[in-house]
Amino acid sequence: MAPPGEPPAGPAHPAPATSPQPGRRAVLIAGALLPVVRWLPISAAQPRIGAASVVAGFRFLSTHQASVVVEATARLVPGPSDDPAEAGHPGAREAGVVHYVDRLLSAFEEDPPAVFAGAPWSDRHSSGRDHLARFLPLVERQEKAWRKRIKQLKQDVAAAVVALDKGATAAGYKDFVAAPNEEKDRLLSELADARDVLFGLTIDAMYAIPEYGGNHKLTGWHEIGWPGDIQPVGYSAAKVERDDGPDPVAAGDLPAVQELIDALPVLSRVRSPRRISRG
Repeated sequence: MAPPGEPPAGPAHPAPATSPQPGRRAVLIAGALLPVVRWLPISAAQPRIGAASVVAGFRFLSTHQASVVVEATARLVPGPSDDPAEAGHPGAREAGVVHYVDRLLSAFEEDPPAVFAGAPWSDRHSSGRDHLARFLPLVERQEKAWRKRIKQLKQDVAAAVVALDKGATAAGYKDFVAAPNEEKDRLLSELADARDVLFGLTIDAMYAIPEYGGNHKLTGWHEIGWPGDIQPVGYSAAKVERDDGPDPVAAGDLPAVQELIDALPVLSRVRSPRRISRG
C-alpha cells in the first residue's frame, strides 16, 4: 500500500464517459459543506489500496476506527483508487484525512495542545524554521472551550464508526470496511449523522495547513491550484493582477452546478453538519 498522500502504483484509469451531470468534485466545490453527496452518481469501482491497510501509530483512533474513517472519507471525497472518474485527482485517502482526525482528537496529548498553529509563517517559502509547526498555548477560556469541543467530537466520531459498522453488519457484511463500495455509499447516504461529522472533518483536513495532520504533501492545495501560505514572500502587484488560471469547475458542469446553487435555499433547511473551526 502506498502511504497516505502517495497515489498507488499502476496504470491510469480510463477517462470517464461524458455525463450530463457534473463530477462529484465539482459539486463538492460548489456545495461546500451541504450534505448533497447522496444525490450524485457514485462509481462502484473497488479501490486498489487494501481496505484495512492504514498506517499504525494513531493516538486516539484504534486501528479499526482508523480503517473505517479512511474508507468512509474516501467515499465522500474519492481519489483515483476509489473512483475511475477521479484519475489524477487526489482525494481523502491521498490527503491523509485520517491523520488530521486523529491529531485533532488527541490534541491535548501535546503541550501546547495541537489546536492553533503558530506564526508568522512556515518554511514552504523561506529557508528558516516552520513556525506553523509550533502550536500556541491556549488561555484558560480557550482550553475550556476546546476540551469540551474535542470531547464531543470524540463521541461523534466513535458513534459514526459504530453506526457504519452496525449498518454493514445488518446488511450481511463483517463490518463497514469489508462492505463493497455500493453498500458503503448507501450507508453514508442513509446515516446522516455519521456522514455529516466525517464530511466536515474531511473538508477541513484536505484544505487546512498540513501542520494539522492532513493535506499530505499539499495535495488539497495542488488540486485546486492554490499556492498556500505564501509569506514571507508575498505577492507582487503584477502577480495580484495576473489571471490565476482556470476555474475549478469545468465549463460543461456549470449548468448543473447553477441548478445546485439555485436550490441552496431549499437545501439550507437540511441540517448542516457540526463544524469544529480552529479560529
